[in-house]
Amino acid sequence: MADQTAVDFADFVKKHTSALKKYAVVVAHENSNGDGQVGSGVLVNINQRHFIATAAHCIKHEPVVVHNEFFTEKHKGTGKIRIGTDKPIRILNRGWHPKLDIGFLEISASPSLEITEDQLGSKVILGGCVHVIGYPVCMIEEFPAQKRLNLNKVPIGTNILEIADTFLKLDYPREGKHAEGGEWVSGPFPTTPHGFSGGGCFGVNRTIRTSLQGLEIIEYKLLGIQYEWHEGERWIKAVPIKHWLDLVKQVL
Repeated sequence: MADQTAVDFADFVKKHTSALKKYAVVVAHENSNGDGQVGSGVLVNINQRHFIATAAHCIKHEPVVVHNEFFTEKHKGTGKIRIGTDKPIRILNRGWHPKLDIGFLEISASPSLEITEDQLGSKVILGGCVHVIGYPVCMIEEFPAQKRLNLNKVPIGTNILEIADTFLKLDYPREGKHAEGGEWVSGPFPTTPHGFSGGGCFGVNRTIRTSLQGLEIIEYKLLGIQYEWHEGERWIKAVPIKHWLDLVKQVL
């Protein structure tokens, strides 16, 4: 019998990957040493205001929101390499949770489709299949002569191992199912999830509306924001999205 996670993810890639990728953006930033870092984020619209849900550690030091047109630049003073864009998205406000690794950026305009408040899901199932979309560092393509980067949006399909009020623990196997070139393939996961930090953990709900002559309704639910991984035990963690919504409501 085929592995159900594999079957679900194959179906997911065929039907939904291109749609969910539109919600993802790069959140470039610097670490405490001034080194350029790559993180991820999810575009969310709350009360007609434009937000990015991401990990707190991705927005504390010089965050830059990048949707397209990536390049590298060397800081004149420190010599550190940073990630930049010719088309920066203006950041109006930012904030993060005092204890959890989750935060928000409010931006002037959204460059693409946005998740809405009714798509922020709190119902998760132990063992259920979820999909994380981000920009893994190990899959960045560099073109030094042009000072250009190609950052690839990558979805991975995995299962929920543990559910708690402050985190969702997800499996991160060495081998599994992932999308490559628009196709579902079996093989190694990205070497590390570095770059997935701040990426959205999505569920896909399918319901059949009998009142609409059996029409299939597809709902994308943002369940959490990825923030941590354990290399030895092969898991990643996400903060449940309810904590992000509570945080944002303080500035509405």
